[in-house]
Amino acid sequence: MKFKVYLICILLLCVCNVGYTQNIETIILHHTGEDNIDFSAKDIDRMHKQRGWKGIGYHYVIRREGIIEKGRPDYVIGAHAKNRNKNSIGIVLSGRDMTLDQKVCLSLLLRKMVKRYNIKNIERHHEECPGDSVPVEKLNNYFCSE
Repeated sequence: MKFKVYLICILLLCVCNVGYTQNIETIILHHTGEDNIDFSAKDIDRMHKQRGWKGIGYHYVIRREGIIEKGRPDYVIGAHAKNRNKNSIGIVLSGRDMTLDQKVCLSLLLRKMVKRYNIKNIERHHEECPGDSVPVEKLNNYFCSE
């Protein structure tokens, strides 16, 4: 049964012409930037398609109340950070300032991803994203220190 699932995934990757990432080394954190607006993965997928993209560029969305929703599969190259997508996982926090629920769920997700992929770095999308409520450098030091 697993063989059939793997075969289907491989065929879909070939037919859909999506990139496959084999060496995930970095997690890149983002925020949607809108105050108190709780975007879902489905909302972001729709917005990204309206921009002419193939779909949601992030791998995970963490909603305001702490629900983690799946975006792109981990094995598909993201579309979330120009020139840094190939070997990264993109996680977006819904809203501008991180809620306590998001903080807890982000920590759980980071722990899981760092362990699963032996992540070397957790980075910001850019200087102002995510905002100051997300201590990216502290998260990187905590989760990625040897």
